[in-house]
Amino acid sequence: MTDNRCKIWPEFVATQVRRNEDLDPSYYVRKSPRAGGDYVIDEDAAEWLASMEGDVSSRAKSRLTTWLIARRHQGVEAPRVTQQLIHQVQSLPNMEVPARCARLLRKLASYRSPIIDITPESAHYPELLAWSESVDVGELNHLISNLQSIGCVHLDGRAISVTEAGHQHIQDLDDEPRARIGF
Repeated sequence: MTDNRCKIWPEFVATQVRRNEDLDPSYYVRKSPRAGGDYVIDEDAAEWLASMEGDVSSRAKSRLTTWLIARRHQGVEAPRVTQQLIHQVQSLPNMEVPARCARLLRKLASYRSPIIDITPESAHYPELLAWSESVDVGELNHLISNLQSIGCVHLDGRAISVTEAGHQHIQDLDDEPRARIGF
């Protein structure tokens, strides 16, 4: 029997987890929604993460997830996680709330369906946690409340949709760097 639990977030399932066949002891984790996609993790790093507990562990894991998403965005298909990387990521500050809201809004806008189920049982839930650097549903709900208060999303019980103002906000964020450098 295979164990397809994500090595970073073991309470979530990945599409596939397999040991690498080469000389280095590591795992290839395929399509872990909670980690934002594919990654390779050294066996000692996976064991060390499994031994960590509490809020410090969750914060480090959420920052590691942000790092993984950023590397994939830079074109690294399956970034490698080492124990040294985890120690480096642990010392990074948490992402600021406005940046987390912006990432969450972009992720919501990226879905094909304009209405997204945001319950913990939905397939989108772990991805939304990953992209917003949220540790739990309480943090995710706080970010959603922030987006709702500025009119970027419409919340209807168990579903959320990006409003016209939300799409405009994304456009404004995309245009902001060009405005600062004179384009």
